[in-house]
Amino acid sequence: MTYAETDYKREAASGEQLRTYFDQRKTIVIPRSYQEMGSRHVLVQERIAGISLASAMSRQRSGEQIDELVHVATGSNVWTQLDLLGSEFLGTIVHADVQMVDPHPGNIRLLPDNRVALIDFGMMTQAPRNREAFVNMLGEFVKVYENRFEPGSFAAAMLAFFDMELHDALQIVARQRSSDHMKSLEAFVSQFMQGQGASSLTQHYVIDRQMARLFNQVINQNNKLGIRISKENVMLQRSMSMFLSIMRVIGETHDGSVHFTVLHASMDRAYQDALKHGFNQPAQPRMSEERAYEVAVNWLTLVAEKDRELYGFITQRSYV
Repeated sequence: MTYAETDYKREAASGEQLRTYFDQRKTIVIPRSYQEMGSRHVLVQERIAGISLASAMSRQRSGEQIDELVHVATGSNVWTQLDLLGSEFLGTIVHADVQMVDPHPGNIRLLPDNRVALIDFGMMTQAPRNREAFVNMLGEFVKVYENRFEPGSFAAAMLAFFDMELHDALQIVARQRSSDHMKSLEAFVSQFMQGQGASSLTQHYVIDRQMARLFNQVINQNNKLGIRISKENVMLQRSMSMFLSIMRVIGETHDGSVHFTVLHASMDRAYQDALKHGFNQPAQPRMSEERAYEVAVNWLTLVAEKDRELYGFITQRSYV
């Protein structure tokens, strides 16, 4: 990825691809790349004015109110801009062919008229192959922000997005155990989470809506679930975590909680828009039963190597 970032012809082409998408939506501003004037070592783009989010956050840390300083600099409402940025960022994962995966504050510029611009397209990835699974995961995040956290459906949605083959295999195996295989899978995860429920770390992550950390550091600590994440999804996970961290820092520095409201609004808007476009039905498993059991057995072997206690929990309940 570092090597790819130094290829400015590639970056210019990626920027133009993203600009075409946002020109149709008329939301986020993407600078035009003048490819005929550039090379692998020179990138020529339209100048973007405004104020960088990095600069605004630096001044916020120095004691200024971020909403006031952005309004003075651009006349815009920073909360409206961050809401727009969040919903459009999530929307590209559902609707666009490529995704910018480096949304750090220096690459976000706040413009007049509540507009937002993105710069730097050296780190890009393709859209996820399982967009429906991403939408279902997004719906689970919305429930978290509405204090309706359901550990079983949340973990199942995360698994479906990050390791579709394992999720599909477990669905097929569960069909042999229960007529409602999804409820069986979710009930299994809920039982597992109940054993983690007394953990103060678990409670902290749920209350603070740090769901990626809950999944990575509690549910799947040290990847004890043996999940295989694609390169594309690794990059998407990285970019989403970066954006959530930015919002958390801004919100906590401002008043401690405003980021909860902004994130809930942007997530819910992106989720409702995806539902309108029919991204609410995950694809049914297509693998054979033989392949499903092969995946399940290989998975169990890996779990046994990583966490004997978890292996015993799974096998004692005869889930697989």
